[in-house]
Amino acid sequence: MEFITIGTGNAFTKKNWQSNFLIRQNNKCLLIDCGTYAWLPLNDEHGITTADIDAVYISHEHADHIGGLEELALTTYFNPTVNRPKLFCQGQYEKDTDTGLLYTSGLVKELWDHNLSGGLHCLEGKEATLCTYFDVCAVESNGGFTWEGIKFDIVQTIHVASKYKIEHSYGLMWNDPDTGERIYLTTDTQFCPVNAMKAYLKEADIVFHDCETSPYPSGVHAHYTELVTLSPEIKSKMWLYHYHDNVIDNWDEMNQKAINDGFLGFIPTSTLFVRQYNAYDIGTVGKKG
Repeated sequence: MEFITIGTGNAFTKKNWQSNFLIRQNNKCLLIDCGTYAWLPLNDEHGITTADIDAVYISHEHADHIGGLEELALTTYFNPTVNRPKLFCQGQYEKDTDTGLLYTSGLVKELWDHNLSGGLHCLEGKEATLCTYFDVCAVESNGGFTWEGIKFDIVQTIHVASKYKIEHSYGLMWNDPDTGERIYLTTDTQFCPVNAMKAYLKEADIVFHDCETSPYPSGVHAHYTELVTLSPEIKSKMWLYHYHDNVIDNWDEMNQKAINDGFLGFIPTSTLFVRQYNAYDIGTVGKKG
């Protein structure tokens, strides 16, 4: 299994491609989130096009995680040589013999209703749905999915409390098929180091954690000043991503500080993690982060 950091920056980065990842297994590609800038590094730095994507997982509906989905949908729909990509996403649906899939709840419904339908519902001669473009695989909360022999568990986080409604992001937990290491990718999350979240951090052998580095914390991401208070045991297995451009601008100093504070460090963009998660330069490490 190969785990590649397509981008590791925050939503507003101008230097680091937002936060998107790619897993390659059995010569197939699973894209984890598909942000607005995702196809630039995928094409230019990795030679990967929409036709190469077998499946995509979406953690939540913010643009830096879904902004590139419309391109994936349209370019694969009009390409007769490729199958519809699989779309793994939290939610529930039920089948109706007359109307097909009816989305009833969760992120899989919101993804279409709030974000994708505006640009994708209209096709020549037909009214499209999410299933027109993707092989939709809705995943219930506390559930999971299997892709190319790897079992992924989705992990609900608290991202934004919008008045009385909590907007969740759904991270992933899985085992590296080569090493057996338990890997936890938080996706976007507030700092919640108690109860269940603390258990997830302890369960994992390697943690890729959302880390805000802005001068003024937003409150909807875990900030570096909060993460640094975690135990040495947790920090020693934690890579930091979703950081701001101030890390890029002062890479050597900021990364060394993170290491001195007990973390594995900030994750550079375009880094390949294999087997024991040693990082290998595949083109841009140290340049774009």
